[in-house]
Amino acid sequence: MSANMTVAAANMTGAVLREVNFSGFQLVAAKMNNADLTNANLNTANLSDADLSGANLSGASLCQADLTGANLTGANLSRANLCGALLAGAVLTSAVLTDAALRDVSLTGAKLAGLNFAKADLTGADLSG
Repeated sequence: MSANMTVAAANMTGAVLREVNFSGFQLVAAKMNNADLTNANLNTANLSDADLSGANLSGASLCQADLTGANLTGANLSRANLCGALLAGAVLTSAVLTDAALRDVSLTGAKLAGLNFAKADLTGADLSG
């Protein structure tokens, strides 16, 4: 699959997508809840309004990804690299971001209740409401 491919509103609920390369893909409003995206490459992907609730994104790379308004409730983002990602208005309730790299991430207006940031790198992150 080539970069910048559009897979908007696709239903990948529960799919096993370990180590998939979705770098630069347009995944707007995709349904990826409970998907296994362990070690996936989602750099620069547009995941705005995507449903990633309960997804396993451990070790995934989401640098410069657009996750505006995405639902990441209960998602596992441990050891994920989200450098420069846009998470404005995203729902991260009860998500796990242990050891995640969140340098220069925008979390403006994101819902962060119950979020686990243990050992996460928040250097330059915007946590403003």
